[in-house]
Amino acid sequence: MAFVQNRTVRVSELLSGTFAELSENRKEVGIYLLAFLIAGMVIDLSGPLGSILSLPIFIVYFVAQYYLYRAILSRGGVSSDEKIKIFSFFFMAIILGFPIYFGLSLLLVPGLLLGGKWLMAPSFLVAEKTTLFEAIGASWHASSQNLLPLSVAFMLIGGMWFAAIAVFGGAFSAIFGSLPFSGLSSALVSLGVHTLPLMLMGLSITAYKALREPDASLAAVFE
Repeated sequence: MAFVQNRTVRVSELLSGTFAELSENRKEVGIYLLAFLIAGMVIDLSGPLGSILSLPIFIVYFVAQYYLYRAILSRGGVSSDEKIKIFSFFFMAIILGFPIYFGLSLLLVPGLLLGGKWLMAPSFLVAEKTTLFEAIGASWHASSQNLLPLSVAFMLIGGMWFAAIAVFGGAFSAIFGSLPFSGLSSALVSLGVHTLPLMLMGLSITAYKALREPDASLAAVFE
């Protein structure tokens, strides 16, 4: 029986890969951000209609996320499943989001560990011919030998995002909030919220590409 070498990944590789994935797909990412910047301004300027417009934009958000995953995976040489799984993608966000959120809110460490275990689940779902729960299980299994670096990278991405929001969010409000077109201020702050899912997307794809298959480089030695 062939011996299979387990793949390992370092935190530095995960972080550099995250920003490399987003940089290599800057056109798609830029279009995504511009679309939601405009959407944010439209909601802010629509007054009472803004709450009505929020629902379709919320739906479009998951559709855009799904297709952006497909585009980045495709550019990275990973073919995506031809079956459209937008509903599964949406329910995955709900199923995984709540336990991670409560884990982070209550005790922090459980949330970080769950984030590391399920980090690759969206990439598995989009890239492979798998169901919602199979993708969740695949991520859990693929992360087993690298839970610490995955969880640390998850924590650092979140920390960088919070720090950036704290610094630039206040600056944007101070600069643009005094202008007549004050809707731009809230739209920019809203846009900042979209950057965290983008960073986690880059991290998910980086981890998936590194850990999705066992490293069989030593297998031939023992065959």
